[in-house]
Amino acid sequence: MKDRFKISDDVISRIAMTEMIRVPGVCDTNNSSLNNNTVIREIETFFLQKDVIKRVKIEKLEGAINLTLYITVYSDHKILDVALEVQKRVKNAIENITDLEISQVNVHVQNILINTN
Repeated sequence: MKDRFKISDDVISRIAMTEMIRVPGVCDTNNSSLNNNTVIREIETFFLQKDVIKRVKIEKLEGAINLTLYITVYSDHKILDVALEVQKRVKNAIENITDLEISQVNVHVQNILINTN
C-alpha cells in the first residue's frame, strides 16, 4: 500500500514566493524586514501571508498543478529574462521539495519599479 500525504496550497505558495523573490530583478514588495521591532515583524509576517495569496494562484488538476504568479520587476532588468528565470526556479523548487508535478508556471508582470540605486 502506497503512503498518501497532502501538501497544502499554503506550502506550495510559500515555496513559490520564496523562489520568486530570489530571482534577480524581481521586487520583493515586503522587503522591509530590516526592522528589529518584534511587533512590526509580526505585522509584516501577517501581511506577507496576505501577499502570498495575492501573488500566487494555484490550480490543481488531475495529476498536476498549474501556477499563476504575479511579479513586479525592476526597470533595469529585462522582463522576459526575469519571467523565464522565475518560471524555471519556481517549477524546479516545488518539484524538488514536494515531488509534485508542475505542468505550467504562468508569470504575469503586473508592475515595473524604477530602480533608483
